[in-house]
Amino acid sequence: YRELKERLKELEGVDERLKEVQKVKEELRLREADLKAKIENLENNLNLLMSAEAKCPVCGSPLTPEVKVRRREYLSSEIKRLREELRNVKLKISDVEVKERKLSESISEKAGIEVLVSRLERELAGLEGVEEEFDRVKEELEKLKRERNSLVGSVLAFTSTFSLEYAEKMIMEMIKAREELDKVIEWRAKAERLRSEIKELKKELGRAEGLREELMGLMEERRRVEERLRRVEFELSEYRDRLSRAEERVKSIEESLEELKKKESRLKELKERVKRLEFDLKVYTYLYDVFAEGRFPATLLSRFVEVIEDYANDYLRMFNTDIRIELKLRQSLRGRGGVTQVIDLIAYSNNYRREIRTFSGGEQTLIGFAIRLAISRLIAELYAFRKRPKFLIIDEGFGPLDAELRDTVAYALSKLYESGEYEQLIVISHQEDLKENPVFRTLIEIDKVEGRSTVKISHQT
Repeated sequence: YRELKERLKELEGVDERLKEVQKVKEELRLREADLKAKIENLENNLNLLMSAEAKCPVCGSPLTPEVKVRRREYLSSEIKRLREELRNVKLKISDVEVKERKLSESISEKAGIEVLVSRLERELAGLEGVEEEFDRVKEELEKLKRERNSLVGSVLAFTSTFSLEYAEKMIMEMIKAREELDKVIEWRAKAERLRSEIKELKKELGRAEGLREELMGLMEERRRVEERLRRVEFELSEYRDRLSRAEERVKSIEESLEELKKKESRLKELKERVKRLEFDLKVYTYLYDVFAEGRFPATLLSRFVEVIEDYANDYLRMFNTDIRIELKLRQSLRGRGGVTQVIDLIAYSNNYRREIRTFSGGEQTLIGFAIRLAISRLIAELYAFRKRPKFLIIDEGFGPLDAELRDTVAYALSKLYESGEYEQLIVISHQEDLKENPVFRTLIEIDKVEGRSTVKISHQT
């Protein structure tokens, strides 16, 4: 009980100290909010300064790069200073919160001790005078023992003079002594019970002391945990600052990546353009190889004369003739020491070699027509890069021919169309009799009247 009273004296004034700590905490919270607002305002100004539209807040004119640099350095240093001050304020708040929790725990401890003291005071109030009563009863018991011994001695000494009245008196006194002794025994039993209760109270006080020590240990553990938490919060604040700087760096990297994506897109466009230019170069190279002066015979005929020969014989068989040709390529000298390519045409009829001049006019026309078709087919296969054309155009191919030869060529065209090699045959000619030839199914006539062209399309059944 005395130890608890001493502890209560130590805890006096805890409520006032808690109020003072809470007041300091509130002031620090206000300072923290003020610093955060200032930092946010400075960061907004810094972001605005980094934009291209940054202007002077006084005159409204655009800021020069030098002014931007100086202003950015000032804002950065001010933000750094305020962040350092904010970090110190947070540390102070953490310390104040630790003190606040300790004072709150002290107040809780004080309330618990007051309850326990009140209980002990009630218990002690019930035990007042027990020891004095026990001592008094003990003295009376000793007195009665002495009186009993005295009575026994008197009885033994005066046995001879013992009378009935005196014996009755002695018996009554002994009865009273017995009653007093019973009371003493009762008080003694009560004293024993009180001693047991006192012992139990002492045990409870011992357990309360153990709980107090355990409470102090828990409070110490809590203090260590709070200290660790304060350090963790400080480290967390540092990590948040690092994260903010990392986010700014990521933003810069994203802008660089966006610029790289634009460059990559531009590079793809340039590669596609280079690819098209390479394709055009390949086409122009082929065209140069074919159409440059002196290159057509040397390039085409020297490499594919046998192919032309095979294609021409295919067409002659298609025209239902027994004619077969051979093309022989040889070099021949020309003026000034030059060399040119010469093709010798050898014709066969029923496997017998014949001179070209011995063939009829229609047969000679079919031979020439077959050779021209073979050359056209070869050129189409060589220079149609994606898909070979499926139509054939003959421009003024019937001009030098008489009517009989024109019919022969028209017959050859019908066979060529029936073979499926070409889906469409287009003949451009001024020969009027071709309109009556049943080989041609669609006629397109173009006339000019007073400078205007008219087109007439008709179909033959």
